[in-house]
Amino acid sequence: MFKPPIIALVVAASLTACNSDTSTPLPDKPGQLIVGILPDTQGGGDNIAIHPMEAVLAKHQAEGVNLVIPVGDLTDKGSTKEWAQWRSIAEKYQAQGMEFLPVMGNHETSHAYTVEWIENMRHYIPEDAIHMPTAEWLNYYIIRENTLVIGLAYYNLPIAFGWIKDVIADNEGKFDHIVIASHDGLVGAKYGQTREQIVQGTKGDNRLFDIHKEIRELFAEHDVIWVQGHEHMYQRSQIHARVLGSNDPGGMSDVYSSTPSGGNYRMPSYTQIIGGNASYKGYEYRYGERELIQDIIQHKMATMNNGSEFFDANAGILTFDDQQVDYQAYFAPHTIKNNEEGAKELENPEWMLMDSFSRTTNRCESLIYPNSIPEGQRPILNHIVEYKTNHCVAGDSSKVRLIGGTNNTFNRVDTTERTMGYTAGLSRAESMNDMLRLSQQFMFTQNKAWD
Repeated sequence: MFKPPIIALVVAASLTACNSDTSTPLPDKPGQLIVGILPDTQGGGDNIAIHPMEAVLAKHQAEGVNLVIPVGDLTDKGSTKEWAQWRSIAEKYQAQGMEFLPVMGNHETSHAYTVEWIENMRHYIPEDAIHMPTAEWLNYYIIRENTLVIGLAYYNLPIAFGWIKDVIADNEGKFDHIVIASHDGLVGAKYGQTREQIVQGTKGDNRLFDIHKEIRELFAEHDVIWVQGHEHMYQRSQIHARVLGSNDPGGMSDVYSSTPSGGNYRMPSYTQIIGGNASYKGYEYRYGERELIQDIIQHKMATMNNGSEFFDANAGILTFDDQQVDYQAYFAPHTIKNNEEGAKELENPEWMLMDSFSRTTNRCESLIYPNSIPEGQRPILNHIVEYKTNHCVAGDSSKVRLIGGTNNTFNRVDTTERTMGYTAGLSRAESMNDMLRLSQQFMFTQNKAWD
């Protein structure tokens, strides 16, 4: 599914001193931080995927990456052999100055356990990291230049949310950007905590249910960039604080995200990046876009199945330079199914740019939907297909806007048919009507013609 990137109109503010002869020094401009995303590196059995991992880290190094985030499932079974393989590759880049911020995936939780994780990852988790009490080595954060980077273990978002709020509040004024990394996310492409813990969740487990909206509001307010793995495919989307078709500013008393009274109009949403693949397996897309709270900007999968002839190795790169963020996502196709086959296409990877954006913290935004969506399926005042925006005002009061044009791109991606079910007495849903209600409360819009 492809929607052209969010249109971001950015005008840099001009900063001048009050008097030209002042001797007051200007504050130091923060240095540049380049963050690389390393997706899941499982190789099957007692192996990690040596060749994709090597290719992705080499691409990161070539692009000047300072900090790499391995987004979980570094291993398949958590064996000593796998950890030795992973570290043998990572330590080469670490020795050349590349920093790592690893987060625990479900395969580490299931097999490697905390002892094994700490024994190996303590060599990579930064020494100055601040750890969450009672979850040391699992949830922690660092600040690099003007960017706050938080790492969370698999399924720890609802567990750590109170701590995340404290971290953001305690470090106010020390950062301009926030990156939160975990293995899975609120909205998945195959999995996702909203479906797994709420719609198909266990009766009485309300940890995520009770704070689902608050999470979206906080992340939207602070313009969070969420990066994750787990899905073995690539997806970038906007996760919204308010539901489709609503002008409710997310339930907050501060309406900063609904009108430009406090500055330029920025959508009440946060960016979710599913990093892709660096393993020997690729997954199919399930359940479709969770359009109630999600807009997918770019999606790509390669499964070596059902007409797909290759896997992807994915390398995503975020560059933070003062107030600006630049993002590039690359993929390199390959046909490697195990380490014994050798590097094959990844000996000299054919990296191709597949997604990008550039934006600043002070920006104007609008989602421009594809004209290929049938008119009868477009909610009024939501699926706008023309390139039109309000005025975007710079610090020097100059203005710019988009005034016309139509998005005539084609918008389609295959999804696998999957059903959702319930077990009365065990699951949150007690009936099919319960399941339908939860789906329409948290993921999907109703199937009906629009007024």
